[in-house]
Amino acid sequence: AGVGRGVRGLGLGFNEPARGAEVVPRATSRRALVTSIAVGEAALDLLLACGCELAGRPNYEQLQGEPFSVIARSFLPEPVAETAGVAKAALDRGEAALDRGEYDGAVKEFTFVLEVAPTEYKLCQRALLKRTEAYRAVGDREGAGRDFRQQWLWGRGLRWPGACFGEAAL
Repeated sequence: AGVGRGVRGLGLGFNEPARGAEVVPRATSRRALVTSIAVGEAALDLLLACGCELAGRPNYEQLQGEPFSVIARSFLPEPVAETAGVAKAALDRGEAALDRGEYDGAVKEFTFVLEVAPTEYKLCQRALLKRTEAYRAVGDREGAGRDFRQQWLWGRGLRWPGACFGEAAL
């Protein structure tokens, strides 16, 4: 009668549920356990990601001691940088230089993009990818590897906290 079933409540030890005990299938209990572990793991991952994101910000010291609402607002997407147009033009110039075979000029333009608009994710990803190509064409394996690792770490998500660890890993 009790094969393959878990029992909640007190039993007599003879695989029979006690009077009034709720019989719950083990698969449900196991499924609930796996689900609760997954939800807990996701919540912990989110908490750690937010903590790493916050610790890696330049204004981290200013946010210490602030109310939670101020800290939570700091996680909202940042507005488009005023220099995004300048960065886009530099990216286009760098790509044109790369196509012409002027690799040193291309590296300078792509580096300028990263310095001018560091919060513009797509522009920076593209600049890193193209700068990696330029480094490879020049024969700078170290620069290409560094850019590839930074691009890979940053490419995990729009605001992935790996940027904090990116400097340590590079």
